[in-house]
Amino acid sequence: MRKVIFLLSFSFNFLIGCNQEEANLNNVFFDVTSFTEKQIEMLEKSNPQVSKKTRINEEKEDFTSSDIDWSKELELLKQTDINKAAFQLSYIEEKTPSSILYRLKEGEKLPVTSLEIYKDSMGKVEKITSHISTDNYLYKSEKDIHLTFKNEQLQTYGISGWQELFIGSKKEFEIEGTVL
Repeated sequence: MRKVIFLLSFSFNFLIGCNQEEANLNNVFFDVTSFTEKQIEMLEKSNPQVSKKTRINEEKEDFTSSDIDWSKELELLKQTDINKAAFQLSYIEEKTPSSILYRLKEGEKLPVTSLEIYKDSMGKVEKITSHISTDNYLYKSEKDIHLTFKNEQLQTYGISGWQELFIGSKKEFEIEGTVL
């Protein structure tokens, strides 16, 4: 019986170690998903007011609300996460003291064409920008995403771009949000 318990304990610890190694291998680039999850958690706790402006083609709407589903609001940022094993060789990394730029290599076909993280002198994230491009038989779109932070707390966010279905016309859109 002790041998069985020892073997189960050893197997469990081994599997945990393998999962941790796999997780570390996947985080070759900036961990957008973890950073976004922390933002969502902080925003859900503080429940701030947000001033939001939206535009779809010529239709505009402005409003202020604290009733924001932050998981949905920041979902597009999560989609910019390039930490996938299959993507590790698909991006060029360019570092400066204040930024990291991940650019899709020529010839690669992935939706995230660029992701740039700007940091302050203390190493805290100040800004994230990204470009997402999709082009297939049914759908084409371009999206530019930008978020600004102060002490790694979201201050402003925006998405602009266009999308076009194969049977429809091109729709341009823009969303700007400011955390009050």
